[in-house]
Amino acid sequence: MSNTKEVHITAEVPYHWLGYGESTPSLTDEERAFIALMFVTPGTGLQLRYGGEHGVPNDRGGITATFRLIIEGVEAVRHATLVYLVDILRKVGTVDQAEVMDLEYDRTNPVWETIA
Repeated sequence: MSNTKEVHITAEVPYHWLGYGESTPSLTDEERAFIALMFVTPGTGLQLRYGGEHGVPNDRGGITATFRLIIEGVEAVRHATLVYLVDILRKVGTVDQAEVMDLEYDRTNPVWETIA
């Protein structure tokens, strides 16, 4: 059983972060299905939204559009699931913040922990 957790993840990802662009490392079908399951399934307490856009130089001499990706919310989710999510984000971009607080383990002194 998973404890209820508050989650905050921020990352910089390219426009084609799901792996459909030539300038982006490709995700496997399993990784894309995992993302869909996490954020398209009704009833999930985690929300995915985008912030500002900017460009970064790529290895082809051009500019790749990148976006701030923000994942946050409260959901009963396994810690290993969050680690897998962060690993996917690191595969395609940079993770600036990845923290979780277990809301059920110690209700008197909740602590933010870094997601590996």
